[in-house]
Amino acid sequence: MNIVSINIRGLEGDVKKKYLRELVSKEDPGLLLVQETKLTKLDDSKCYSLWGSNDIIWIHRGMDKEGGGIFTLWDNKKFTYSILEEGKGFILT
Repeated sequence: MNIVSINIRGLEGDVKKKYLRELVSKEDPGLLLVQETKLTKLDDSKCYSLWGSNDIIWIHRGMDKEGGGIFTLWDNKKFTYSILEEGKGFILT
């Protein structure tokens, strides 16, 4: 199983969304870790679009005064977790 971690430095622009979609398509990760999204909110449709399917689970910690936002997406057919913890600035699966 491939795990991809990337600091995207902002995910609002179409160029970075396209880059991330192509990266997911090429690497076929089971788990994708994205830092510095610069997003306060994220929804299902955006996550499904980035991944290329809706067979995923995702968690997002939005941007605040101290950080640029992080999210984790995973293919629920390839990756399962036994513990899920979230805190200020981290997601632990």
